[in-house]
Amino acid sequence: TGMTRLGWASIDNASWNRDTAGLEVLQAAELGGRPRRWHLRMDDDRDLLLVIKERIRSTVVATRQVAIAGDRGVTVVARRPPGSDRFTWAVSVDPGIDVDDAAVRAQIDEALAGLRADLGQ
Repeated sequence: TGMTRLGWASIDNASWNRDTAGLEVLQAAELGGRPRRWHLRMDDDRDLLLVIKERIRSTVVATRQVAIAGDRGVTVVARRPPGSDRFTWAVSVDPGIDVDDAAVRAQIDEALAGLRADLGQ
C-alpha cells in the first residue's frame, strides 16, 4: 500500500484508539467534501500525541461554529499552513450532520463568508 502525506493544516484531530491499537487521524474536510479517517498501527505514545495536537492547533487561525441540530453542527476553520501566508478553509463535521443537505450547505456558506470577512479574506 502507498503512503499519504498530510500537512498539519490538513488534520482535524488525532487520538489513540485502544480497540485498534493505533493512532486515529481525522483529516479535515475541504469545503464541499467529507472528512477522511486514517489509522496508523503503533504503540501508545502520549508524548507523540501531545506534539501532534500542538502542531494541529498551531495552524488554526480562527473558527466559526454553526449549530444545526441541537448541540451538533459544523465548525468552519481558517488555517495557515506552516511557512505560508495564505489561509486554507476546512469544515469539521459532527456525527449525524448531512453536509449534502441544501440548508446545511447554506449555513456553512454563510459562516464561511462571515469568517472570511472578519479575517479580511
